[in-house]
Amino acid sequence: ATNLPSFQVHKIVVSPGEWRDWIKRECDQRNWPSHRLYESPIIWRELVNRGGKGLYLGGCDEFIEYARHNYAFEPSRSENDCGEIANENLCQFEKNEEEKAFKEANRPTPLVVTANEGADSNVVYHLLPRLGRGHVFGENCQIEVRLLDEEKMEVAEGVALEMEDCAFPLIQTVFATKDPLEALNNVDVLLLACHHGDAAKEKFESYAKILKEKSAN
Repeated sequence: ATNLPSFQVHKIVVSPGEWRDWIKRECDQRNWPSHRLYESPIIWRELVNRGGKGLYLGGCDEFIEYARHNYAFEPSRSENDCGEIANENLCQFEKNEEEKAFKEANRPTPLVVTANEGADSNVVYHLLPRLGRGHVFGENCQIEVRLLDEEKMEVAEGVALEMEDCAFPLIQTVFATKDPLEALNNVDVLLLACHHGDAAKEKFESYAKILKEKSAN
């Protein structure tokens, strides 16, 4: 085709410090050879409505040749144009950083709730509504609740669904898991409701060990 009746140009701005990890991830997902894509920029074409990995076109020089050959179009590479692109990239990068900082400042507090009697224990049932109403962390603290139950996963999932149905305004998300590593990943608070005894002590120590290892990494 010599024309594109409907198309959009989408630019992704990546900081120099994040570039290699980003391009490696993109290449792995799209099955592109990564050894030749470490220089910026890279350009690809994809049919958005049809999916697919996208057609890798190359860098700036390859794209100019592609545009010249397929569309008889000669992109400008003047110093002024390059300067405008650089300024536009800088503005976009600063905007991305502001959005990232805003999301981080307003992210929900991830907390784990677990009990040796299971996620359906009385103490958990009494605790979750209080969390959702702001009685524990305050009325301005959004939270992400992770129900950890290593033995009764289906029961924990049922409790999570009940909490979703309650639609507490402070609980942004709630999910159940039986994997302590998943539950404790990047968690801020661990609420462990256990009776005194060796079993409770062992559970507490095992979770404390996981948190200590994650904080060390």
